[in-house]
Amino acid sequence: MEVPMKPEDRDKIDRYRRGETGDTSARANTEPIEVIPEVMVSRSLRLPTDVFEELVALASAQGVAWSTLVRQWIIDGIVTARHATGTEVDPAIELQRGVAMITHAASRLQQRAA
Repeated sequence: MEVPMKPEDRDKIDRYRRGETGDTSARANTEPIEVIPEVMVSRSLRLPTDVFEELVALASAQGVAWSTLVRQWIIDGIVTARHATGTEVDPAIELQRGVAMITHAASRLQQRAA
C-alpha cells in the first residue's frame, strides 16, 4: 500500500530543491509521541523522496510511525553487527530491542482487533 505524498509537502520539497528555503516556520509534529523513560536523541536523516515514501508506506502497513520503524531497524542492526563480530551487546540495547519487539507485537494485535 503506497501512501501518496501530500501536494503541499511535494511543493515544499520542490521549493527546497530550487533553493527557495525562506520558510523556516515551525511545523507541527504529526507522529505519535512515545513515552519512554530513557532520554531520546533526535538526529537528522536525509532520504530521497521515493525512499521516504516507501518507508512511510511500510511503517503504515505495520501500524507504526516511520521513525519507530527506523529505530527498530537500527537497534536490530546494532545487535546483528555485535553478534557478527563476537562482541558483547550492551544490555540497554538488548532491552530496547525487546521493548521494540513487544511494542510491535502489541500494535499488530491492536490492528487485528480493530
